[in-house]
Amino acid sequence: MTIERLNTRLAQARPSATYRIIDRVAARRAEGASIISLCAGEPDFDTPEHIRQAGIDAIRNGHTRYTQVAGVRALRKPWRRSSVAKTAWTSPGRTPWSATAASM
Repeated sequence: MTIERLNTRLAQARPSATYRIIDRVAARRAEGASIISLCAGEPDFDTPEHIRQAGIDAIRNGHTRYTQVAGVRALRKPWRRSSVAKTAWTSPGRTPWSATAASM
């Protein structure tokens, strides 16, 4: 594919609905509107300090790669036990309980 054809295709690309909503929320906030936006799956508050520090510590300890979709193997059982204790809900032991998602 030539660069000219690639540029033509890129010029035809449109922003996702999520990003159109994010832009609309930003515009309304700039106008002074008070809006709680969950459109991008992000909270309207800063990440708590202890979570920031845990991320920094993880990076410093070499945890810089993507995990398996089901999560870090060493953490699955403790997390499952904690979740069962808090919710009294169980599932088959091999069933993933959460996964990450991405937007393109």
